[in-house]
Amino acid sequence: MEVEEIKGIIEQNYNIRVQDIEKIKNAYKVKVSGGYECFKISKYDYKQFRFIVEAMNYLKSRGFDGVLPLYSACSGESLITVEGGYALLCPWIDSREASFK
Repeated sequence: MEVEEIKGIIEQNYNIRVQDIEKIKNAYKVKVSGGYECFKISKYDYKQFRFIVEAMNYLKSRGFDGVLPLYSACSGESLITVEGGYALLCPWIDSREASFK
């Protein structure tokens, strides 16, 4: 997907204004007025991705503060359908790339 396509998907589904997008590995660093967000697209099937999202939301609701909060789309869901998969939006955490060498 092209960056402009991603921008449109985010703005339409989350009702936020995207100022800039940068693809980093398998995610997009999205600049918005309040800072940066992470837009992650997954090729998992619906059941797998839904399980991950529900597990994250469950842990967060049980007080596990180390779990990233997932933003709800305009539909009220934590995940959205995109071409070839599903996606979610969460806060961007600055870090360095892991090296396993």
